[in-house]
Amino acid sequence: MCGVIGIVSKNIIPKDIIHTLIVQSKIRGQHASGISYLENDIIKTKIIPKNATFMDLEDVNTKCLIGHTRYSTSSLEYNQPINYLDVSIVHNGVITQENSANWNNFDYDFQTENDSEFILKSYLEGKNPVKEYTEASISSVILDNNANEVHFFRNEKRPLYYAETKDMFYIASTKNILERSGVKNITKCSCCVNYTIKNNKLTKYKIRDVNVDLQ
Repeated sequence: MCGVIGIVSKNIIPKDIIHTLIVQSKIRGQHASGISYLENDIIKTKIIPKNATFMDLEDVNTKCLIGHTRYSTSSLEYNQPINYLDVSIVHNGVITQENSANWNNFDYDFQTENDSEFILKSYLEGKNPVKEYTEASISSVILDNNANEVHFFRNEKRPLYYAETKDMFYIASTKNILERSGVKNITKCSCCVNYTIKNNKLTKYKIRDVNVDLQ
């Protein structure tokens, strides 16, 4: 169990909003916390081996941010977000239990031993992990600085919610994270649907048919 969040705004996001959302998400993981955000058209990332209360946001000035709070079942290495080629991802779930030494790289060289990197690999190959890894558990947010887009999606085995206001989009693993952050008009993400925020507009499309939605 981990937490993922996202905020996309027309204006610079107030630091108290970022702080509240990521701290409220720490209930889903207190072993490590991280954020990736856009500043001057560059992705910057901060990761700490502590719970989100200790995240320093003083120099974070952004209109777009994703975050992760980790509950580790193994080591505390390779925390999220995971970045590569101007794309950053956060993921709650499990893709594979296979030893990383046996991972098939094809044209992509894994930078970590965190199986969440399969989400990034799939996206960079022009695929969607919900369709590619049908046996996995997936709830993810992707920040793509190249395309100026944020994508978020879930499959049958993980929850994800979002809310839209006049100036801002909020994304979080669970409804109560958003509720405790004071967010209203919360919507459960449809299973196996890709949501895209671009130019402050939300679009969506079906990735694949749904089996049994466990969330």
